[in-house]
Amino acid sequence: MSNSPKEGFVEPPVHLRSRKLLQTVSAPSVDEAVKRAESRIAEVVKNQPNWADEDMKRLSDACLKAESDGANRAAHMDDLHASAHDLKGMGGNFGYPIVTDITSLLCKYVGEHPQPDLRVVALYVNALRMVFDHNLDGDGGAEGRLLVERLNKLGGKIMPDASLR
Repeated sequence: MSNSPKEGFVEPPVHLRSRKLLQTVSAPSVDEAVKRAESRIAEVVKNQPNWADEDMKRLSDACLKAESDGANRAAHMDDLHASAHDLKGMGGNFGYPIVTDITSLLCKYVGEHPQPDLRVVALYVNALRMVFDHNLDGDGGAEGRLLVERLNKLGGKIMPDASLR
């Protein structure tokens, strides 16, 4: 092998060398991009106050179907878990960390019980309904914190060492 400085380097054809391949692109700063993203999220939340309606319907439907269609209960519980997981992810994004807390407990309960008690599942689903019916955003205030605490205790009675997230 030679020690030529051009070894391993392919010279671009002349017509490419003459082009200005890298042009100056104006891009926002990281801070500006974050501010724009936060502003966009706030706009979406404001314009879509019912952001969870579709997932809550899927969650409720899956719970009802799991109860009425025992032959396909496992599939309905998978749907319920998927809906709860979707809500869990959106809760924090839309300013409802209480939704994330409750759905975390629900996902954990369903995930750790091959045949979860549907009465317990219904308690979690109804708790989520209460959060949305009473517009308990953030951590839900005193009412929301008490709700999560009680659900966590319920989970502790049903499953040892229940904890959030």
